[in-house]
Amino acid sequence: TQAAAVAGVTQPAVSAQIARLEEDLGFPLFERSGNRLRPTAEGAAFYTEVARTLRKVEGLSDRAAKIRAG
Repeated sequence: TQAAAVAGVTQPAVSAQIARLEEDLGFPLFERSGNRLRPTAEGAAFYTEVARTLRKVEGLSDRAAKIRAG
């Protein structure tokens, strides 16, 4: 629910996106207990890789600025 609010979408839309991602990945990202989600070990490892990749992508604009500056 919080993720949906932050993203400005409905909770069912977030759930559907998570389900599609889990299907594409071939492993569950979360353990479900009632309406609570806890990351699986695989989900936590995937998060680490995604966060690392996003930091690299975000750093590209800084790198581009340095290239432009010579």
